[in-house]
Amino acid sequence: MARARNIGEVFFIIGGGIAGLMTSIWLRRLLPASAVTLVERSDLCCPWMLRKGLHEPIVGNALSGENLAMAGGDPPPALLDRALAAWPGEATLGWLRELEAQPQLGANGAIQVEGALLQRRLCEAARAVGVDLKENCAVQDVRGQPGGGFRLWSAEEALGEAAAVVFATGGERNHGMALLRESGSSVATPRAGFLRLRPASRRFGQRLEGLSREVRVMLEKTGAASVGRIHCGTRGLEGPVIADLSARSGGELAGWRYRFALQVDWVPEWSAAGLRKAFIEKTEQGGRQPVGEDPLPGFSVRHWNYFLEQARVDPALPWPRTKDRKRNALIERLKRERIPIEGMGLPAGERAWKGGMDPSALHPESGGVREKPGLYCCGEMLDFLYPPGGYQANAVWASAYHTATGIAAEHTA
Repeated sequence: MARARNIGEVFFIIGGGIAGLMTSIWLRRLLPASAVTLVERSDLCCPWMLRKGLHEPIVGNALSGENLAMAGGDPPPALLDRALAAWPGEATLGWLRELEAQPQLGANGAIQVEGALLQRRLCEAARAVGVDLKENCAVQDVRGQPGGGFRLWSAEEALGEAAAVVFATGGERNHGMALLRESGSSVATPRAGFLRLRPASRRFGQRLEGLSREVRVMLEKTGAASVGRIHCGTRGLEGPVIADLSARSGGELAGWRYRFALQVDWVPEWSAAGLRKAFIEKTEQGGRQPVGEDPLPGFSVRHWNYFLEQARVDPALPWPRTKDRKRNALIERLKRERIPIEGMGLPAGERAWKGGMDPSALHPESGGVREKPGLYCCGEMLDFLYPPGGYQANAVWASAYHTATGIAAEHTA
């Protein structure tokens, strides 16, 4: 196969997600004489952004320029530490504005975009700088050559030669991780970092469908806890508080095969004593309004009646006719409801993965594999997990930029 140029100027990116597109764009910007080919096994790059029902994915956090502590207390890998210093959250926001992806700032600096628009803008930016996008093409083999560089094949054909190959196939189990294992690299089995938890009782989800509020959740076995918003539905419990808890305790949850008990405080803004006082005041005020039509602030009548029925408080009774033991049972249900969990899934919004390539096996200056010169990894291929709220997503952008600048520095030295 004839070479159009010196192999030292040829780069292949495997994976057409955010990290792969970002790396390819910046390689072409930093090395305009280079040939950059991005290979994506799906029909389109960033196919997850086009998923039905996904309208505003969280793709970064404008506040994540700080050196964040890793979820679970692990120290930040040197590679990610450097990457975030070079590409803070403000850079992600500016980059998305440059792409005209119309980013919106949500709670606590979380950056949201419309998925289909971002997918289109990223692909347009890659083509505009001359990246060769090879979609619907899966790399099957990456083989080092005796004189240096690599040859790549798909199942149908030889794809070409390259001076360097970047793996950016994401956090799920995929062909990129399989290729890295075949090269002798150590890859930890990926698992979902942010979860949706499935209660053992289907009726629970049916009764609380649509409930969204600030709560405190705690793992009964370990006492690990988190405070934040929860979303309840027939598919399970999700939202920032569940994502945060699963990020902190994902290893334990996986070890329990996602069968455990969750304790939920539905009204963390109220103490048990405060609730008791409020309920006593209602009984002393008299009146004939049924308990079931007088919910606490933030609860609909339908959701409030679920808690009344669980505590065996007749929703048709007026407050003056309720008994102390019934009110105490209601307080117990609101402050310490025990929810058996029997499985997990992926949340509807922000997603993240733990596992993959150990960052300590990579050069912190570039993301290059220490034992395999010319191979690089970036994005959720790396084994790291930042808290929910866009911090994980921003680290993906940052690691891709860091890898592109590292390769460019090595090839211009």
